[in-house]
Amino acid sequence: MAEPPTTKTKNSTFSTAALAAKKQTAFDSMMNASKRKDLTAESPQPRKKSTYQVSWRKLLGDAIDHPERDSRVFYYDDDFSFVYDKYPKASVHFLLLPRDKKLSMAHPLEALKDPIFLAKVRVAAAKLKASAAKELQRRFAKFSKQEKRRLDILNGVLELDDDEGLPGSRDWEKGIRVGVHTHPSMEHMHIHVISKDMFSGYLKHRKHYNSFHSRFFVNLEEFPLGEDGENKRKREIWHWPDVDMICWRCGKNFKNKFTQLKIHLDEEFDEWKAE
Repeated sequence: MAEPPTTKTKNSTFSTAALAAKKQTAFDSMMNASKRKDLTAESPQPRKKSTYQVSWRKLLGDAIDHPERDSRVFYYDDDFSFVYDKYPKASVHFLLLPRDKKLSMAHPLEALKDPIFLAKVRVAAAKLKASAAKELQRRFAKFSKQEKRRLDILNGVLELDDDEGLPGSRDWEKGIRVGVHTHPSMEHMHIHVISKDMFSGYLKHRKHYNSFHSRFFVNLEEFPLGEDGENKRKREIWHWPDVDMICWRCGKNFKNKFTQLKIHLDEEFDEWKAE
């Protein structure tokens, strides 16, 4: 390979490529220094990180204050917004958000002490649970053995016997859980309505699974907790990320082996939807 051309000086010989590289390095250094100065002047790095953390915790605010313009909201009334979870941890994952300012900023264990509010939540959660069950049916009925005869009749593959009524559908609501976290990550109060399967690309960590399948998750039917129950829940929250991961369907203990659990959850999901 030919040597690069050179430029001679009084004291030494430099390659043209080396001179160009030296100029480019000086230019880059100048530009980088300018960028650093601008970034520092506009928003120091620690402040920028803090601003992101605060805004992330408040992401549910628009669904409460302006549900009519939030694409995650699929129904709302004066009391609640019904929302698709942006990062679902299961095949179906909805959120129920109280819209009252005082309640929306309260801790769920405190807010659900109020019997009037708890009654409203139960009614709204029942509606959302029914919607979640219909979504499961819409997506997975074609795989279900319990649904096969019913679907074959509806699709004209089979005919009803003379004395036979249309078979009932599978009870998809059995696959739905409703509850709250004892230490919510988001600022605004929200009730989870989530399918048990935990089949989702957003389920990426041990803590994601345990946040729904450990005592960190309080089922709505457990309320009112009472003082003893509430205190016990609060004491347990600090240990929930480290507890063993137990399969929601078969009860197998995966301890801390999240990768193995994920593979197993895929298998369980296929079997569950085929029931």
